[in-house]
Amino acid sequence: MGHVVMVSDIYLVCRKLLDGNVKRTARSVLSAIFLSSLFLIQSTQAYENSKYGFSMEPGAWWSMQKENEGAVAVLFTDKYGDASINVVVEETRATLSEYVASSKQSLASTLDNYHLKSEFSRVIGGLDCYELIATWTLQNVTLRMWHVVFVENGKAFIITCETPNSQYFLHTTEFENAILSFRITSQANGLGLIVAVALIAAAVAIAIVAIFFLGRKKPESATAADSALPPPPPQPESPTSPQRLIIS
Repeated sequence: MGHVVMVSDIYLVCRKLLDGNVKRTARSVLSAIFLSSLFLIQSTQAYENSKYGFSMEPGAWWSMQKENEGAVAVLFTDKYGDASINVVVEETRATLSEYVASSKQSLASTLDNYHLKSEFSRVIGGLDCYELIATWTLQNVTLRMWHVVFVENGKAFIITCETPNSQYFLHTTEFENAILSFRITSQANGLGLIVAVALIAAAVAIAIVAIFFLGRKKPESATAADSALPPPPPQPESPTSPQRLIIS
């Protein structure tokens, strides 16, 4: 959050410089730079797991409870502790369809009163995935869970969103937003983001300097000197002008 305030401060300074006689082009360029910087800095606030190479944004009301413990890459819970979002990563040679088929059999055989409610494929962040929504029973409590499975680069990424069935629809939007934010990352992508932020910061600095010089007023001394110039000499009378006769 502090990064966003810093960029906003820079923008306000630039806006003051733009109050003078500065071209509209400079104003547009500065606004574009500011919006791009704000977007990139906010992007860096998403959770990123460098060990397994993925990122996601669970939302402001969710806190991380576990990270890189066994197969669990990360576990988030909401502020009340009655809903969770976790990501499990494991190596696999199976295709997406093969992995999903195996997972359905495993879930049905290991979870009590497992009932598959819906299943469908979709594309998130340019990646194919498959979703399973089901209910099961744990200690006499009916839970509803939302599985989203990705298979990329020899790894299966399984997002599981879970909450008591009676509260599921209270968390649907939060679950959906977290799922849609999921991305497969790499060290190269992380470096690219750092370079992009650095380039935009440099562009902001250059824009400030350019706008400063564009907005400078003409020195008062030059204006005073211009006003002190002597008036132009009178034009000579034309030789063809008629002569006035003066009678004394």
